[in-house]
Amino acid sequence: MDDIEFVESDGKEPSEDELLDVGAQPTLTRRLVVLALVAVAAAGIAVAIISQDDSKPQAAPTSPAQSGPSSTPAPGQDLITSAPMVIEALIPAPGRLSFYAISDGRVVALDLNGTPRAASRAVHTAPVEGSARTLAFDPVTSLVWAIPIGNDVVGTLEGYDAANLRQVVRLSLPDVVDHAAVLDGQLYLMTRSGRLLRTQRDGRGLETVTRISGSVGAVAADPQRHRLLLLLFDRQMLMRTWSPSGDPSVSAHLPFAKGDVTVVDGAIWAGGFASRGAVLVKVDPRTLHAGHPVAVSAQLGPGALLAGGGEGILFVRSGSIDEPLWCLEATTGAVEERWSGLPGTVALTGGAGLIAPPLGDVRVLNMTSCGR
Repeated sequence: MDDIEFVESDGKEPSEDELLDVGAQPTLTRRLVVLALVAVAAAGIAVAIISQDDSKPQAAPTSPAQSGPSSTPAPGQDLITSAPMVIEALIPAPGRLSFYAISDGRVVALDLNGTPRAASRAVHTAPVEGSARTLAFDPVTSLVWAIPIGNDVVGTLEGYDAANLRQVVRLSLPDVVDHAAVLDGQLYLMTRSGRLLRTQRDGRGLETVTRISGSVGAVAADPQRHRLLLLLFDRQMLMRTWSPSGDPSVSAHLPFAKGDVTVVDGAIWAGGFASRGAVLVKVDPRTLHAGHPVAVSAQLGPGALLAGGGEGILFVRSGSIDEPLWCLEATTGAVEERWSGLPGTVALTGGAGLIAPPLGDVRVLNMTSCGR
């Protein structure tokens, strides 16, 4: 938001001579002229008001959800009403009805009443044009990580205190980062050269924990089992585990060639694009074997796009052009709700969802059946 400059008045009423300079005319004449001008101005204002009332409907009264804090905002309510807020990344703040986002080169915290709760300085002092950034929240360290991801240049990793968004960590990355995940109080970064990096416990540096051969397509944390899940490009997609404790790796092929993986309340879901269309499967956590594609797969067009989730909910998008959004029950994959015409990033916390379209205001997601 641009800074607003306030100019203070000296508090004195202007004199008649300052309002209207009529030279050496008598005082009475000056008063009559002033009164005449005031009358003309008042008439003009009245005409303008009548004209405005004739041409525009009267504004609706401000609802409580728009005028003050509320934990149950109206469905579809704009969160940022002053101007469109282009969101690069959006994640929930677990345990609170608030969210973290990157907008206009800044990390911000959004409450559901629409007021930015805090704002940091610019994420990058000199952002790379066209660069992409993502966010990750670590509940153990209470850090919000701003991560340059998928760029063609090496960037800088920054960590912010979740309470006030004060920057507390700034680390130069040794390589381009393509994937990131938080596990057990540490941030893991998968670099393009195949190095898996991890932040040190004291936050003062990065360390290489292993090297991954092959092209990595996705990384997700499996916190209940204290491990990472990696998708590797093969003739068929391969999922494998990596554990910081040194547990033996498990691997299995998945029935698609390009896709993603996410973990919702301990349930592992993988989805993607196959030659015969979309595939969405629940994965056995012990063997990583994929179950049968759930019924909604047939309605997802050429591919399934995992859009996030939490609190027993899995969000999935169709890989088709119109990209409808589906809400699934995270244990069974049963459809709970479907929306069309809602592109953008989805985040969920405290039973409330936000959707951030590519252009336009962040909105509360109207969930009538989803999660109920």
